[in-house]
Amino acid sequence: MTAHNRNATLFLILTLIVLGALPVDLTLAALPAIANHFGLALPDAALCASLYALGIAAAQPWIGNLVQRWGRKAVLIAGLALSGVAAAGIVLVEQSWALLVLRALQGLGCGTLVLVHHLLSGRSVRGRQLLGALALLAALLIAIAPLMGAWLQARYGWQVVFLAYEFLVLFTVGLMIGVLDDTPAAGQARPASFRHELAQPGVAGYSVLAGLAFGCQFTALLALPVVGTLVYGLSPFQVGFALLGYGIAVLASEAIGGALGQVLSANNSMRAGLSLLAVASAALALSLREASPAWFLAPLLATTLGTCLVRATASSQALALADDHDTAQALGNSITFACAGLSSLVALQIQADVRVGVLVMFLAATLVAALLLASVTQHQASDREAVKL
Repeated sequence: MTAHNRNATLFLILTLIVLGALPVDLTLAALPAIANHFGLALPDAALCASLYALGIAAAQPWIGNLVQRWGRKAVLIAGLALSGVAAAGIVLVEQSWALLVLRALQGLGCGTLVLVHHLLSGRSVRGRQLLGALALLAALLIAIAPLMGAWLQARYGWQVVFLAYEFLVLFTVGLMIGVLDDTPAAGQARPASFRHELAQPGVAGYSVLAGLAFGCQFTALLALPVVGTLVYGLSPFQVGFALLGYGIAVLASEAIGGALGQVLSANNSMRAGLSLLAVASAALALSLREASPAWFLAPLLATTLGTCLVRATASSQALALADDHDTAQALGNSITFACAGLSSLVALQIQADVRVGVLVMFLAATLVAALLLASVTQHQASDREAVKL
């Protein structure tokens, strides 16, 4: 591979990583305008992002079969094409049900972006370090995406937010056709292999733990523009800055969580994360009577360390226990986005006060995760005793 092609491939990977998150992050600050256009309550408009996450989850079991038949390059292009067509359709339709359907289809298309991790495999140490830097840059771009969306919406209208995404999709597809070589499709997950990994309590349990943690994070992300607008009367730019702060908190928490993971055992890391999530939930409950948005934002920022600790550690444990790494990764992606979509959908339905919905979801997720961790830990201890005997 020439230096030019190598640089183009790295830029393509950066773009693909960003594209997976933009359909949510870029549109968050524009939710009030979208809700007004389609005649929806703001929490109902935010459900579009929940359906997007469920679309990604639904795509995971079938990607392996599609890759076996068409190859990774064709599947990536087809997925991006579906996502782009859905984004264009959102600008053209007037009915709220069509908006919801198209957002789910957009998620279904973006579900193929999990294939990016195959483009990262088999690289040198220096290449992996460079890709790590690209992932950090992508995370920073994702963090500022809500602020970019607020600016686009204020200056040109909410439709331009989706058109900007559409332009990026077209650019990426053209770049992909030019620089990406198709590769053999060995090792892809299939529905049958999903069932095999699900039958393993450790893999399934840790995957659900990671999903519950991400569900809390995703719900907080969607709740910020809804609560900020309805309860505190924030402008789209103010909401964008609040989301920027949340994105930076997630990045910082991932760095801190990585450092703590080197010191604590896996199960202790998850226990610490769940404890932090419980304390932050208690602080969130105390904030319900406060009039300042800072009292609502601060507990949400505090939850990021807990969710990052649980999610990263649980995902690693699930992969370590799996018979097939690719299948476990696809299974984890499906469970993670299903938990994100369902938890945010439930929390946003408490329209009397979305803050109460977020609080109830946090408490329920923490309790279920603690019980699940205890069950998985006990099962592993029993397995070790059986081996000794």
